[in-house]
Amino acid sequence: MPPKNSKRASAIAPNPRAVQNGEVLQRLNFLHQASHYLASVTRTDLDRTQLSKNEENSDHLHHHLPSNQPRSRHPIPHLPVLGLSRVLSKSMKVIAKKSVLRMDPSVKRSICRSCHLLLIPGTTSTTKILRSSSHRHKVKTRCLSCSHERQIPHPPKPKQDPTDRSGGHEHELMSEKKRSIPFWNQPQHLTFVGQTLMVEGSL
Repeated sequence: MPPKNSKRASAIAPNPRAVQNGEVLQRLNFLHQASHYLASVTRTDLDRTQLSKNEENSDHLHHHLPSNQPRSRHPIPHLPVLGLSRVLSKSMKVIAKKSVLRMDPSVKRSICRSCHLLLIPGTTSTTKILRSSSHRHKVKTRCLSCSHERQIPHPPKPKQDPTDRSGGHEHELMSEKKRSIPFWNQPQHLTFVGQTLMVEGSL
């Protein structure tokens, strides 16, 4: 005979398929999507000359502002609702901190550290790939609202042979360094001077 409290125990037992902190993750997902949408809403009634003047002014302020002085925010003309997008991004970081959740590094790096604006390449930020002596490459991101810059190392992924993990990588590097045989030294190449065959190869 089954126990009397079997139904209550089955109702209280946790669901193994349930995601931990699922409601918080859904809220963070909504805030990120809403912030991305509001940051990409543009105005098309502005003149291109006005946009170019504003970009030149922002570059001038960026080059003449001391590094120790706090950078002030300035609105981007063709993006009218950046303030609301900034609030949602900041709320997302606060909720993740209170819930003791670690955000994905790609999502965390897409938020400006200075003004909490969502960094969208070509819209709210500019991205450049620079050379680095230690990591070979680094990604430089600059916020168009506060001109805050951040550089992240981006080393190339190592090529590894799944069959041989010990020396496969060095063998691939050596094979890449070897130059291919020029076409005039290949065995199937034929050289003519006028109508006279000078070099004959095996086809």
